[in-house]
Amino acid sequence: MKKLYFGPIKKQPMRHLYILSVFTVLLLGASARAETANPDTSWKRGGFAALNFNQGTFYQWAPGGQSNLAFTGLFNYYFNYNDGIDIWKNELNLSYGTVRNFDLGSTNQIDAFWKKNEDRINFESKYDRKASKKFFYSANLLFLSQFDKGFVAPDYVNPKSDFLAPALGTIGVGMKWKPTDYFDVFLSPASGKFTYVRLQDLADQGVGGVRGADKDPLTGLLIAGTGQRFRPEFGASLILNFNKKELIKNVDLNTNITFFNNYTDSRVEKRQNMFVLWNWTLFLKVSKYISASIIGQMIYDDNVNVIKKVEQVRDANGLLTQKVLQQGKGIQLKNVLGIGFSYKFKY
Repeated sequence: MKKLYFGPIKKQPMRHLYILSVFTVLLLGASARAETANPDTSWKRGGFAALNFNQGTFYQWAPGGQSNLAFTGLFNYYFNYNDGIDIWKNELNLSYGTVRNFDLGSTNQIDAFWKKNEDRINFESKYDRKASKKFFYSANLLFLSQFDKGFVAPDYVNPKSDFLAPALGTIGVGMKWKPTDYFDVFLSPASGKFTYVRLQDLADQGVGGVRGADKDPLTGLLIAGTGQRFRPEFGASLILNFNKKELIKNVDLNTNITFFNNYTDSRVEKRQNMFVLWNWTLFLKVSKYISASIIGQMIYDDNVNVIKKVEQVRDANGLLTQKVLQQGKGIQLKNVLGIGFSYKFKY
């Protein structure tokens, strides 16, 4: 019987292992913290940590299939203040997942290395001051990015993203309507949206919607170093939040959708376009230490082109690459389901 081939392990990047190790430490640290009474009842702190595992195996399976192994780490932490007049909510959500495909009995492992299948850094801070029973003066801050390099298959040589490349931030002041404890609507006529790309080579490609590099008029090639790394925008935003603990027994749902309109865009024809960001996390508690989670995100950004049609070709060395045939504006969507060990904590 042929041995299972996992590829040249020593040559694989170790960043996946380092990042997942961080989530392991967070999980152990959360489980080690004893739940103690907080002397200041205005403050509430807590969260959860989880490590999920998925595995599928196919051997001589006539209908076809790809064996795989996947790990995902999740960490959530909140620290909130509420004295009845001033309310300050802060929440950090981190997630990272890696997957590896392989075939039993095969040594032709084109895809036999670790790739990320989930990667998110999400921090949100919201300050509210009570104006009436259901209305609040409000300010909102949001930061989004990722830990690791991201690729578009089958090209695993040229990254399309990296740590803080891009990073997205929004900040706004306005009013909030909060009819219930778990649902609110925030409207800001004065909001800023900021995109930052840490790496110049990705900025030259126009990653995240920044202005890409200029083209040489003679060759048509990009002029390295001329891409914009920072893109500020000013406009109005609308944010809907739904955060329900025990939506049904042992099921928590946290979802929010952000709309942003840049009405100061230098390109007048673009001012009618809307940026949309929708996040959702569904957390299902199976037992004290076993849980399932569904994490998803949808983005529409008129400044970002998405790949709609590609053609797979082989280069001179026989490696599989892709040629982009069509790209344009479109919806970006991802969704990750995981089952594994988890621990909720509060203090």
